Amino acid sequence: MKNERNTLQKKVILDELKYMMEHPTADQIYQQIHKKYPTISRATVFRNLKMLAEQEKVLHIPIPNGADCYESITKPHYHVKCSGCGRVSDVTFPYMDKLDSEVKSIDSEFVITGHSLVFEGLCDKCR
Repeated sequence: MKNERNTLQKKVILDELKYMMEHPTADQIYQQIHKKYPTISRATVFRNLKMLAEQEKVLHIPIPNGADCYESITKPHYHVKCSGCGRVSDVTFPYMDKLDSEVKSIDSEFVITGHSLVFEGLCDKCR
């Protein structure tokens, strides 16, 4: 396994992501960091976000028909995307754990290693 360094760039990205309460895109994270650290490049932020997601230090949220988002909460949970404004929020429902275990118990040729589930709807402002 490759020895991953904890660089200043990774720390800055993690700190900024914890501060940003919504589910920002990589570009939104870059814009916020660039205000404080004008010498940091877009490529550096994007590359480090990818590494942090691979290390499971941040959650990468693939968004159908939209820009992928990131967040600092890495425990499994689901999201809802507003079809109007594109805002992404956490969503919970009582049977989330049961859904995970039911899918994993399906007799299949696949071993389930992960999933992403994004609901779509309209937020209060867009209704």
